[in-house]
Amino acid sequence: MPLKVVLALLFVITVWGGSFPVAKLALAEISPINLATLRFTLASLLFLPLMGLGLRRTGERLPRPTGRDFIMFNILALLGVTTYFMVQYTAVSLTTASNAGILIGIAPLFVALLSALWLGERLTARKIAGIAVAMGGVAAVISRGTFRFSFGSAGLAGDLLMVLNAFCWALFSILGKQMMRRYSPLITTFYITLLGTLWFYPAALPLGVLPAAARLTAGGWLAVAFLGAFCSVGGYYFWYWGLSQVEASRVAVFQYLQPLVSFALSALMLGEQVNLATLGGGLFIIAGVVLVTRAPGSAGEKRAAVDA
Repeated sequence: MPLKVVLALLFVITVWGGSFPVAKLALAEISPINLATLRFTLASLLFLPLMGLGLRRTGERLPRPTGRDFIMFNILALLGVTTYFMVQYTAVSLTTASNAGILIGIAPLFVALLSALWLGERLTARKIAGIAVAMGGVAAVISRGTFRFSFGSAGLAGDLLMVLNAFCWALFSILGKQMMRRYSPLITTFYITLLGTLWFYPAALPLGVLPAAARLTAGGWLAVAFLGAFCSVGGYYFWYWGLSQVEASRVAVFQYLQPLVSFALSALMLGEQVNLATLGGGLFIIAGVVLVTRAPGSAGEKRAAVDA
């Protein structure tokens, strides 16, 4: 694999892994929905010139989806941006950034289950084993290695919301497959980002997103800039650029590193305790995801990145 591709993908995994501790820092100043609104407002503004440059380079015109495509773009935007990040940031405000970064890694397991139930894809013994291994890892992470669960605690609520968050992403990925066949990744991401941003505002405006933005410190704005510019725009651009350079199966290997990067950066940036049970659970999750996604017949698929 060319060095420039390796460096680009390492950049993506680093910023996506760092999104959880950075969001945790920002949530000390701003509510989950207002943070998500500001992040995607910035991302949408940055996507506009990028889209213009991309279309100018290819000589294409921006397609204007109508009818069923327009409805589907709105559904995907509500699910994959608006709902996804409202749930994610609420979860991060309740649990540790390291737990959040690890638990989002189970999204491919839900993709496998939904593909079997919805699309009729075969759920092989290897995939079932991978799901079982990963679910054991989830139990270890959520219980902090005790395998006893304190229902009613904020931490457990946040962890369960992250599991729901992973399910949202899986459902978004399954529904988005058809659109990705008709529109390029850049155009699909552009419309979903733009529409998802607009869907934040009916809730964010009454909840005071504008006064909240005015109260943000310089550190808060740096966090918003990192999440909007590096995670939403830069991350997607370099991920799909990497997919255009080498086989999807080789690119996907880098995504297995994201939970570990998030775990390490959460400890470095936030001083979160290095819990061996959480680390061990994370490794079990990664092993399970590898078993599921590397099953025979899956190596050549173009994989959708799990946004963070």
